[in-house]
Amino acid sequence: MTETIIGLTGVIIGGLIGIIVQIISSRSDLKKWQKERIIESLRNKRESLDRKTKEYKEKLIDGMENGTYEAEMCFDFLYLFPQNVCSAFDLLINEKDPKKRRDFYHNVISEMKQALLDIDKKIELEIYKK
Repeated sequence: MTETIIGLTGVIIGGLIGIIVQIISSRSDLKKWQKERIIESLRNKRESLDRKTKEYKEKLIDGMENGTYEAEMCFDFLYLFPQNVCSAFDLLINEKDPKKRRDFYHNVISEMKQALLDIDKKIELEIYKK
């Protein structure tokens, strides 16, 4: 009788240990999956902004020379880029002096590069975060 109770107790304890291990493993897998999704999202955002940065370098110069900027580009600066890039772009398109406009162009490019670096830092932090 006592052997049956001891055996049954062992089975129950073994089952509980198995359940606990499964819960811990599932939770660990979920955190890993979430981290991978965050990193993937940040990398996609960085890739998109990098593509837009390369595309808009020339378009900004054309716009400065012509005095007009493509509507799609303006909306991208407004909605896709961080606020600091949008503010630098706003200063550029409102400037009439060609010398100052050239300086503002460099500020826009600098802010765009900074936005890419900021995303790189977020990715790195996410990778090394526990």
